[in-house]
Parts: sequence; structure tokens; C-alpha cells
Amino acid sequence: MEIEYDRVKVLLPHRRSQRKSYIHEQAARQDAEERWNLKFDELYRSAKAVVNPRRLSEDVEVAGVGAALLTQSGSVYTGVCIDTACSMGFCAEHAAAAAMITAGENHVIKMVAVGGDGKVMPPCGRCREFISQLHPDNLSAEVMVAETTFVTLQELLPYHWRSTPKQAEESAINGRM
Repeated sequence: MEIEYDRVKVLLPHRRSQRKSYIHEQAARQDAEERWNLKFDELYRSAKAVVNPRRLSEDVEVAGVGAALLTQSGSVYTGVCIDTACSMGFCAEHAAAAAMITAGENHVIKMVAVGGDGKVMPPCGRCREFISQLHPDNLSAEVMVAETTFVTLQELLPYHWRSTPKQAEESAINGRM
């Protein structure tokens, strides 16, 4: 069976049950793609919305930075930083990742962190490494590192400790540092 959409022909399976399954699968894929196309300005707004700097105690300040992660399913997870006097706190990206993992997900498509002043902040080295280890494809996640600058997590980790010598050499040749 053949159906034409905007001058593009799509071949469908011959059996009705296979067609229903195929059409459902295509609708689910299109829905996920639409959610993946969430623009960074929307993700930025989600991260900025959770920023609410305050002091919890003499030793703890929270929410000076907010982060938002877009996952493969199209869900957005947010988190805030927790800063402690003895350095036991963690970054907003870690908090957002914890929420994501709690919900049963681990594949990040896009991510952004926003400071209390509204400026975009690139993830620190610890956050880069942490996110990269949660799913093998997270190295391809797009990261907003400045207002109009977007790079992959891989580009932020060019000489990754898991890279093969050949991959490290290719990074050097391509000028990624």
C-alpha cells in the first residue's frame, strides 16, 4: 500500500495489523521528534525558572544556578545547585540528572545551566564527566555554553579518558581543544 504525503511516497506494510503498528510507531516517533526540537530558549527558561538563590543555614546556600536537561523521551528535568561550606554540595546539572534518573531515564539530548544573573554557564568538568557516563550517547548531547554558542558534550571532553589513542589523535588533528 502506498500513501502520498506532500509529494513523498511512503510504502506501508500490506497487512492491516502491520499498517496500524507502523502508523502508531510513526506517530510516536514524530511526537518524540517534536519534543526533541524543543528550542534552547525554552530549555533556558526552564532552567532559569528554578533559580531562586537563598541561604538555608549558615553553611548552605542553594539555587544560585539552575539546570535543565532534555531527554530522548522529550521530558525536561530541572535541578538547582546546593553549595555547602565543606564542599559536599553539588551542581545544578547533578540535581537535574538525579531527577532524570529517578524518573527512569538517562539519555540526554540537550542541556543548559543558568546562573542567578541569567547568564548561561557551561558545565564544570565534573558535570561533563558525570553526564557522559550515564548513557553512551550522552557525548552527543547538545550543550548551550553561552547565549549563542552550542557544542556537544564530546567537544567539551576532547581528550576523554575513555577515548582510544586514535580518537585523541583525530581530536588534535581537527583542532578540538
